[in-house]
Amino acid sequence: MADTFQMPSERDFGWTLKTIESTDFQIHERENGQFCAVLGHSMVRGVTSEMIHWWFRNFGNLNVILEDVPGYEGQSVPAYLLWHPSDHCSARFSGKLAADGTAQAGGKIAIQEAMQYKTFGLKYPVNTALDIFYCAHDGWAMGKALPIFGKAMCLRISFKDVVENGRITGVHYHYEVVIGVNGNNVIARALIEKSPPNILRSSFPPSRPYPERIANQIDYRAVRRARAGNFRMCPPRSCCADARRKRTPENIRR
Repeated sequence: MADTFQMPSERDFGWTLKTIESTDFQIHERENGQFCAVLGHSMVRGVTSEMIHWWFRNFGNLNVILEDVPGYEGQSVPAYLLWHPSDHCSARFSGKLAADGTAQAGGKIAIQEAMQYKTFGLKYPVNTALDIFYCAHDGWAMGKALPIFGKAMCLRISFKDVVENGRITGVHYHYEVVIGVNGNNVIARALIEKSPPNILRSSFPPSRPYPERIANQIDYRAVRRARAGNFRMCPPRSCCADARRKRTPENIRR
């Protein structure tokens, strides 16, 4: 995959992102250097877990025709660009997909984005192909795996309906990034220390400590707030409704 890419222009769909303070952010590090960044989002209202599951199965190969967004009427926009107004560049599913072309465990996804692009530009790019580990009604997981050692990096998302007075009012949305292989032997520690095959490899040089680099240079709450916050707006709600009407997922209207 090429080392550089061209970011698209920032999108202004008139949607308000959640505040950074709405996300609980923690970092946990093990003795062997493996660590996990945990983000607990406030409830995402107006959507269901079914809608978010549909979104994850489709967003990599989905375009949305905008009909009621001022300035974008009639435009066909890749769904990945709707998910974040400035950081996202492209996403594409490939490999072992479901019969209808949607994502499933065993497939792959190629991602291009720049973390906190408005602040850092292309200083922290993500330009990588990941394995899809999990795609089900309650979550999504993707990452990198090494022969023998297993998962070396995993991004895990879980979501669950919030039911109030007998009806679904929103979704609890939880996000984790785990970097480093399991194990506390010499080889495992060397893999984590010297050459972690993870989505942040192009962003951070192979020096320690990685957790502090993430916490101090990139506010991960700011990076991820839009992914959850934008679920309140356009994509899952309208797209899932169109899917029920059997409209092609490659060209959903909004």
